[in-house]
Amino acid sequence: DLQKAAQYVTSAEAVIGPENKLDRMLLLYVKGKSVLETQPAQSISQFQDLRKLATEVGSLKYSFLANVGLGLAYESSTKWTESESAFERAVEHAERIRKTLDPAAKRTFLHGEEILGVKHVAPYEGLARVRQQKGDALSSLDAAEQTKARSFADKISQRLPGTTFGVDVKLLDELDGIEKNIRSNHRREEECRARSGDRSLLPKLVESRKAFEQELTRLEQKIKGSYPTFHAVRFAHPIPIDKSALRVDEVALAYEVTDTGVVVYLIKGRRLEQTVFKPISRRTLEALVRKFREPFEDVSKDNVSEKLESFDFSRGKMLFELLIKDFLPKIEREKPLIVMPDEALGVVPFEMLVMKEHRGRVEGTPSRGLTVKGVEFLADRNPIVYYQSVTALTLARMQKKQSGSGSRVLVIADPVLSAQSEADDSSAAVAAERKDEIDKAIAERARAAENRPAAATQDIRLLSAEMFNKLSEDFVELPETKKLAEGIRETFGERVDVYMGKRATLSTFRKEIVPKIGTYDKIVFATHGYFGDKYLPEIHEPILLLSLIPQRADNLLRMSTVMDLDLDAHLVTLIACQSGLGRRIAGEGVMGMGRAFQYAGAKSVLMSLWSVAEATSVEICRVMLEATKNGATNLEALQAGRRAVREAGWDHPFFWAGFILVGEPK
Repeated sequence: DLQKAAQYVTSAEAVIGPENKLDRMLLLYVKGKSVLETQPAQSISQFQDLRKLATEVGSLKYSFLANVGLGLAYESSTKWTESESAFERAVEHAERIRKTLDPAAKRTFLHGEEILGVKHVAPYEGLARVRQQKGDALSSLDAAEQTKARSFADKISQRLPGTTFGVDVKLLDELDGIEKNIRSNHRREEECRARSGDRSLLPKLVESRKAFEQELTRLEQKIKGSYPTFHAVRFAHPIPIDKSALRVDEVALAYEVTDTGVVVYLIKGRRLEQTVFKPISRRTLEALVRKFREPFEDVSKDNVSEKLESFDFSRGKMLFELLIKDFLPKIEREKPLIVMPDEALGVVPFEMLVMKEHRGRVEGTPSRGLTVKGVEFLADRNPIVYYQSVTALTLARMQKKQSGSGSRVLVIADPVLSAQSEADDSSAAVAAERKDEIDKAIAERARAAENRPAAATQDIRLLSAEMFNKLSEDFVELPETKKLAEGIRETFGERVDVYMGKRATLSTFRKEIVPKIGTYDKIVFATHGYFGDKYLPEIHEPILLLSLIPQRADNLLRMSTVMDLDLDAHLVTLIACQSGLGRRIAGEGVMGMGRAFQYAGAKSVLMSLWSVAEATSVEICRVMLEATKNGATNLEALQAGRRAVREAGWDHPFFWAGFILVGEPK
């Protein structure tokens, strides 16, 4: 109600004097925001006054808001150069604000944290939009890459006890110390700038801040020299397309989702071929994705027929026309396509986008097989692989691994997930053993606290009773995966190591598997995974569930722990995962987990975007692994697995399209 807002603004102006600078900044922001859409010129004037006052006061928060407001106002007036300049300043302020946050807050910095309703991601996305509109496509792509790089960097800013990401722990501790000093110094600056603060202390605090920032720059360069991959990930430095590892014959589509539309980039080799801005709001896009995926969520024996028959081909066609159609003439049929999705698009299997639909329908029954008639999917034209970004692709390909030095196969399957299963599995004995381990670990920690206390306790993490029970209730047993493990053993013989049931715990993983993890060429996690936000704040990163024994033991393989592994695998397979459609559609969680395995050294990761029917999941994985043994590439093997399922009567995309390959096609 802008009219009522104007009345309140007038009333506020009458009582806020020029000496009340904090209140005046808030008032200027409200005035600029209230007329942003209807009177952008007037809005520009208000935000300029706010920027001037914020600079005078030294307020990072209001400097950020002023420049975001100016960027949006200039964008609305099609003043692209001015808008770009304002958004660039806003990004600088956002990066400074980020340095003042503790690691937990950094995890939600871009998309979760807000200042007066404005997300920190706003200027990053604004740069991508505005640069595309002014014809600077390469700079637009750089901005999109920066957003994805920053999002992933923030996910790993809070490391679990004992995790090092392959970096000297002394450097990580030094980095943590400097960042802690910057945060502490910022809090003191804010206290001094408050109404009752002692502003005489500010000059000394500003000097301290500059000194800490210089220390951070020095350490960043040191890390860059010794650990370039970690540096590029942790400090969010995107790689320009002309310096990327894209091959000359490769074709990629990259996406940047923003509040007002999607920027799409067609990349051929190391050349940006075409960019298009699609005017669709983030909210509308997310609603479309939710509706598109709805028939595949929470499918059970009781509702499977109703759910799968409700699949709306028209929504698949809408997404195809929005995301693919403009570029299809430049993409050869049968040629592998690299897709780099963003946000909600990360939970869309592009394979099942509908190219053509003529009286599309679902025939058959779940018990005898379901066939789709009158529809051509994108998967019928082009095989697809996924990467998070051009930067992620390049870093993965730059890693210097032995490439196939190991030949063994690891299978983790059929985990214990229910309380009943635990009771049947001698839980009392396991719990007693666990208690002894905990007591010993605590004693060891007390003796060596000054050395590495975090590492000493990394194996005794506990979940809250509420969270443990919730996980036990939400995730069902996976008995079919036992058959998969047996089938893989038949295919690969003595080369296979299988961990099932109560052996599939995090403790066993650390003690028995991690020391030899580099010997595995293929790794299969036939267990549940979750990449959404349902279990916040206790679980704040993508996870794979291992056996939930004993009671409350944290047997979750987390993304940050994955990044600490030293893999040399051509293929990692994750079966029965859920991407999670929580408050925000967690597409970045899906791509993040894939990227984590690549950071650890895996060439490709097979992931599922919803909980697929267990029997077909197992069949796709079995056929795929057998095909790789016979010389097929990972992408060819995935196509073989899908083809086997479809030809067996499970042609509905629910059964085959949910599996995507993140990483190398060959």
